[in-house]
Amino acid sequence: MGFPGMGARAPQILVIQNSDQAPGGNFCRSLERHGARLSICAPSMGEILPPGPDNHQGLVVLGGPQYAGDDIGQPYFAPLMYLMRDFEAAGKPDIVPEKSTCLKEGL
Repeated sequence: MGFPGMGARAPQILVIQNSDQAPGGNFCRSLERHGARLSICAPSMGEILPPGPDNHQGLVVLGGPQYAGDDIGQPYFAPLMYLMRDFEAAGKPDIVPEKSTCLKEGL
């Protein structure tokens, strides 16, 4: 098993967990079974988002009960949108596409 274009290297995937009510579950376990190394970041719990995609080959943005337009209640949403754009600009979603969730699509 593995990931297209990665050869024998295990990709490092950044997983943004927006709520403890919406963990990665089977999706993240499947990535790990295929050899991915996951970095979980929970900005809704006060963890700081990485400044860019440099150390990761892919991005997964999980869902949550938040309203995507709540920039005041969720001040990390704007930096998360910039991070998502940085992954796209770097062409990194081609390895492991961004996992679509309702919250991510709203952002």
